[in-house]
Amino acid sequence: MLSSTLLVLFHVLCSAVVVACIFPGPERTSVPSLLTLHHRRRQYIAVIGGMLLLLLSVSLPPARAADRAPVGPPFRVSPQDAQTDQRPAVAMDAAGNAVVVWQTGVDAPDIYAQLLSATGTPRGAAFRVNSTLTGSQRRPAVAMASGGGFVVTWDGTGFGDGQGIWARRFNAAGSPLGSDFRVNVTTAGEQFNPAIALQPGGAFVIAWEGAVPNDAAGVAFRRFTATAFPRDRSDQVPDPTPPPACSTRSAPSVAVTQTGALAIAWEAYRCDLTPFAETFSIDLQRYADGGTPLGTPTTIVAVTTGAAIGEPGIAFAADNGMALTWSRRPLGDAQALIEAIRLDSTGNPVAPAVVVSALQPALRSGPQVVIDADNVAVIAWADQSTRNGTALGVAARLIDQSGNLFGDQITPALNTSAPVTTNQVAVATARTGLNDLLFVWDTLNGGGNAAPAVYARAYREPGVVLTRSSTLLNADGAAVDLSVALATVPNATVQITLVPRDAQVRLANLVPGAALTLTFTPATATQPQVIAVRADANPAGSAIRSGLIDVQAFSSDPAYANPTARILIDGTPATTIVFTILDNSAAPGPSPTPDPALPTPTEPPELLPSPTPTPTGEAEAPQHQVYLPLLRR
Repeated sequence: MLSSTLLVLFHVLCSAVVVACIFPGPERTSVPSLLTLHHRRRQYIAVIGGMLLLLLSVSLPPARAADRAPVGPPFRVSPQDAQTDQRPAVAMDAAGNAVVVWQTGVDAPDIYAQLLSATGTPRGAAFRVNSTLTGSQRRPAVAMASGGGFVVTWDGTGFGDGQGIWARRFNAAGSPLGSDFRVNVTTAGEQFNPAIALQPGGAFVIAWEGAVPNDAAGVAFRRFTATAFPRDRSDQVPDPTPPPACSTRSAPSVAVTQTGALAIAWEAYRCDLTPFAETFSIDLQRYADGGTPLGTPTTIVAVTTGAAIGEPGIAFAADNGMALTWSRRPLGDAQALIEAIRLDSTGNPVAPAVVVSALQPALRSGPQVVIDADNVAVIAWADQSTRNGTALGVAARLIDQSGNLFGDQITPALNTSAPVTTNQVAVATARTGLNDLLFVWDTLNGGGNAAPAVYARAYREPGVVLTRSSTLLNADGAAVDLSVALATVPNATVQITLVPRDAQVRLANLVPGAALTLTFTPATATQPQVIAVRADANPAGSAIRSGLIDVQAFSSDPAYANPTARILIDGTPATTIVFTILDNSAAPGPSPTPDPALPTPTEPPELLPSPTPTPTGEAEAPQHQVYLPLLRR
């Protein structure tokens, strides 16, 4: 593959060829060059050069800043009351809409949820998830389908089981689709600590720990269709080997591919009494799309002396590779390191495991992992350490598909030096053009609240977001609005230049074909600037043509410097805006000559009614809905 430098040079060369062919300047017949070619040949070369330029613009690998950048400050999700709100979980749909769930209350808690729109604002008020009003409901988990429907699961009391796993389905508007239903088949003993994963179409799988078939302290899971019909008649145990009496399996994490392949990871403790020895490990079992086990459980990492490992989190990438994270802590000590590893589609390590947290042990727990559209794994965890005198509360790191760390540690929580207590962190990603992220966590004292509350903060990749009100331009007709904004706040001024390739395209109030430059400062970065785009009639009289506008970004901020800046047009990475121009002033063609073989009509043809014009008098254009995910203004 060409280096980025060569790609840029090739980009400049193609641009020069196109400009030389379209704007030849004075003829110089004494020197053989492109300028001496026949005008028609110059047009051919311009078209070829333009195609190469467009191909290069599309094929350039999307540049990515080392870190995701915050969209805005942290904001409180749970209501402003004196309730104890803790143990949050979060999920996002394909458009960046999110649902946050948490546990409210102490003695007999319930599960509550809050929907967030694609702009990061609440959609309605928080609402109770569970329909069962007796007993306690704890430890929620949630997953969301691509269209916005979601499933919440938790452990607690319900009809037929004093301590089991429960779930409830909701549509994208947050309306329940039925009441609570029990997930586990085994009702003897206790089942708790559920995890959930969901396919884009809505089919889901739930895993949990506790009393499972042939194991009083094990792990099980069960699969369901999108309508909550069980695909497994009984609880499925990923490791059917009977463990020694003093061994346990716990803390399951589950992931599912788009086609239904499944992976479940858990922490295992094994002990031998004669002589006494113990082992802590993170084990993994994979399943094919139909639920058939792919081999036997695999131990990904194990320790036998001095430390314990546990709390696994697992996620699938689009290529069916995986990312796995866990905590490592000295025996009998709450201080821990957070580690992670990338696995290929067969479950084998891509590279050795890496430490994603700071190398000094601290009070850390509950690592979570998601993988975005660029195959970047985001690891987040609760972290009670301090950096530069600031209490972290929440921390995160990025790992590429080769298993390497990049960028700095992300610290989404409130910037405070006061002691904070964060018990649980969750993270979700939407595989949008800017790979939106939402971190949620529970915090005591971090926001001055007397009881734990749930907070969130949105992150995304830096980029330029352009939105058209239509893709159709009528020559000499009404204008189309083009909105331009930055996805994040840059650290320097950013200039966005729009360059029409069509001499009849007007930007704002400029003369036809003139370029327009928009300036964004850090204070105005996320405030959209809307310009009017028009098309003049083409003297050549073509009825339908394309109007192309190239987009370039210039800044001393590397994330917004051309050509590394990520540019999204109507939600899709691109560097050229394409309009279809209807030239209403084109001269009508000659009337067709009647075919003598056809009979001459004796009656005039029936006239079809004329279409009703739109209020603006222009042809109605297809509507394109474009969003700015989690863009807080």
